[in-house]
This record gives sequence, C-alpha cells and structure tokens, in this order.
Amino acid sequence: MRHGQTQYNIDKRLTGHTDIPLTEEGKDQGRRAGRVLKHFKIDIAYTSPLSRARMTLVLALNTADSHSNLKNKAGKWDLRERYELIEKDVGDFAGHNHQTCPKFRLQKRGYDIPLPNGESNKDVVERVRKFYEDELKPLMDQGKTVVISCHSVVKRAFHVVMGEVQAERMYELDIGNAQPWVISYTNGVKNGSTYVNPQAFHPKTLPVAPKKRSKPPKFG
Repeated sequence: MRHGQTQYNIDKRLTGHTDIPLTEEGKDQGRRAGRVLKHFKIDIAYTSPLSRARMTLVLALNTADSHSNLKNKAGKWDLRERYELIEKDVGDFAGHNHQTCPKFRLQKRGYDIPLPNGESNKDVVERVRKFYEDELKPLMDQGKTVVISCHSVVKRAFHVVMGEVQAERMYELDIGNAQPWVISYTNGVKNGSTYVNPQAFHPKTLPVAPKKRSKPPKFG
C-alpha cells in the first residue's frame, strides 16, 4: 500500500525523497488500512525508509493488533526498511507544485527520461523489479505473506512488474493513499489481484479497482 495523506499531497507538490509527515487524515487512513491487514497472517513487513511510509504501516499494524510475530524483543514492530521502496527521486522539482510549476510543465517527458538530478520512471521500475526478483519472490515461493508500505510511483512500478499495466502507461493509475492492494499466489504463481476497501471487515468484501485518470500526466 501507499502511505497515508501528507500536506504535500494536499498541495499537489512533488515530494520525492523529502521526508514529509502524515496529516491527521493520513494517520486515520493508516489506521483504517489495519482493518484489512487484520485478516492476514503476515510473516514479514517491509517499508520505505521515509517516515510517512513507516508510520502508515505502524498505525495499520497497531489497529490490526494481530501480528505479535512481527514484534522484536522490545515490543516494537520489526519492519524491514529497503531503499528500493523509496519514492521516485524528483530531483530539482522537490517541493514544487506539479500543476503550476512552469519548468516542470516544460520538462521533456518520457518513461526513460530522468528528472534533473533525479530519476526516471524506468529507474524506479528497475529497482522495484530487482527487489521483487531477489527478495520478494523467493519468500512467496516459501509460502510467506508479506506487507509493503511504499509510495505512489513505487506502487505503480509494482503494477508494471506484476504485469498489470504497460510501463509507458503506469501513470494512468491513480494510486490512493493507504489503499491496500492484495496480490495472492499459489505455488509461486500469481492467481489474484484485488484492491480492497479499508472500510470492509473482510478482504474479500467490497473490492475496488484503482481509478484511471481521464487525462493521465506523464509524471504525478
């Protein structure tokens, strides 16, 4: 799932690696996501190094209150931070409104074109793919269930890696805050992919698909 709401999200500002905290609504979104996590026996929990992703997962696990196996000896959540899950580096555009910044609007677009002093969408997809192939897939082959708290571009990258959308069209997906995406596997083979409404009491209830933008931008 993506992290909960931040003030930069409200202001439509490009965040990237800037460590912006959750709003009160963002915290509530994280807690509501815990209603979904409660219905799964989670073996391993991953998070981006940024606090908005970590706090969303902590709040969700606190609400679920059913994963004591994920706690360390001190009683804290034992979350595995991975740099591969950090948000896309937006470089010189960090903090700028992506709708009104003149230089951003004139920025040359393309799947493999990096932002000035930042990353391209291809860069993000490649690091997510490597993380999936080297670390996640072997765990799922062992029958492990994992939860990941990350960011909008990273989650889009997972859609590409999972074969859900073409790489060049990843920005057609409108990724909501703290919206759990449940991917199921049997014997290492994907056999299910569902977005789940956090208001539901069971993950098989009220599935919702990610919205598609009517006029998708090349960068979000």
